[in-house]
Amino acid sequence: MKNKRLINPEKAKLVSTFIILIVVIIIVMFLSTILINSIKKQTEKLYISDMQSIVEGYGQIICDRAELYITSISSVYEKDFFEKASDLQIYSYLTKTRGQIHPDFKRFFYVNRDFIYHDSDGNEHTFENTDIFNPLFFENKDLIISETLKNEEAPEESELVFAKAVKDSQGNVKGALGGTIKLEKLNDLVNQIKLEKDQFLCILDSKGYFIVHTDPVWLFKKFVPPQSEYSLLSTEHIAKRDSEYIESIDVNKEKISLITQKIPLLDWTLTLKIPQNHFDKLYQKHLHKFFLIIVIALASIILFLGIEMAVMNFFQKKQMLATLYDPLTKLWTRQHFEHEATKLLKHNQNSKFMLIECDIRGFKFINQNYGEEAADNLIKYLAEQLQSIAFRMNALVGRGFADHFYFFIKVSSIHNAMNVFKNENEKLSEEIKAYDIPFFPKFGIAFLSSKGKEQTTTI
Repeated sequence: MKNKRLINPEKAKLVSTFIILIVVIIIVMFLSTILINSIKKQTEKLYISDMQSIVEGYGQIICDRAELYITSISSVYEKDFFEKASDLQIYSYLTKTRGQIHPDFKRFFYVNRDFIYHDSDGNEHTFENTDIFNPLFFENKDLIISETLKNEEAPEESELVFAKAVKDSQGNVKGALGGTIKLEKLNDLVNQIKLEKDQFLCILDSKGYFIVHTDPVWLFKKFVPPQSEYSLLSTEHIAKRDSEYIESIDVNKEKISLITQKIPLLDWTLTLKIPQNHFDKLYQKHLHKFFLIIVIALASIILFLGIEMAVMNFFQKKQMLATLYDPLTKLWTRQHFEHEATKLLKHNQNSKFMLIECDIRGFKFINQNYGEEAADNLIKYLAEQLQSIAFRMNALVGRGFADHFYFFIKVSSIHNAMNVFKNENEKLSEEIKAYDIPFFPKFGIAFLSSKGKEQTTTI
């Protein structure tokens, strides 16, 4: 019998790797046509979804600012005083409390049922736009935010009125306490939002007029697409619709995408314009990456075939330490976390376990609005808090992708474990209030009993 030729295991592994990679490349190239179409659709879908979340966050910024103005007015409204005070006493009170009102207010005023207007600077005259107070005086509303009071000659000087009903001791409305905000303050707020190139935000009022626009010429005007098939996508129609994604055209008859977000408190519609060529660039970017991967893969096989084993061994040694801990948070990586959790399960097959997943609500918006550095600092801060919780609960803890974290805990009682975790969650909620950036962690919880049954819940 002839002696069999023995092959060096390292060479066998090298040949095997080479064959597998070649097969993979052939399959990838064969499916490339199908994948290209799939990439285009998924890229657009994911991008739109991400942008809708971001625009929703922008809308919340504007809503929060409006609520801040309302809170500012309410903070100086002392019910007992206003019930009994005369107009003259209220005028004097305005002057004394002017410094407590948000600095964005151009005027801080009181207007009585005779529409005699008196502001905190001592000016008194008749209020011309009396209709805006009708909801307070005649419809029993407690608060109003007016439509824009237009200044045709100087649009940036146009104003919004925020006002609160002032009642006497019998509960009858005797006047309104409020302030005016120049429209340019709203423009300044929108201009602070960072956008990608060729994108811009605008705001429509309830009737479809632009009250914020990059081009001042369009302020207080409506837009009707010049082509008939888009006639139902005028700004007037958009202002009446819910938040959505719309494909339309602009004044130059170029195709655009609009992402709209309702701002219920103000009855406004925030819109983000995205040129169609922006999507084309996204497709090209992903397609270039796709073909580049194929080229690099083929080149890598040819270039590094001879030294693959040595390089692989080198990186394996280096990665043993690197993959144990996440470089940003110093927590275990998800892979190592799963390895340790599997070991714990194997040695405690008759025990109960608790698995907790944590992430940050709206983390994409935080990352977009505050930047990567601030988002990384937030991740590190939350990791420190979770590590402390893990220490007190005797739990395994690791970090997954982006803002995802995991706990794995051996428990004696599901009820007791939930109580302990709820207490820890309450402490965490109080602790994170002091952080510079407001954020809210959310938790998903699953239990594995000794009988292999799962229970899940969310906090």
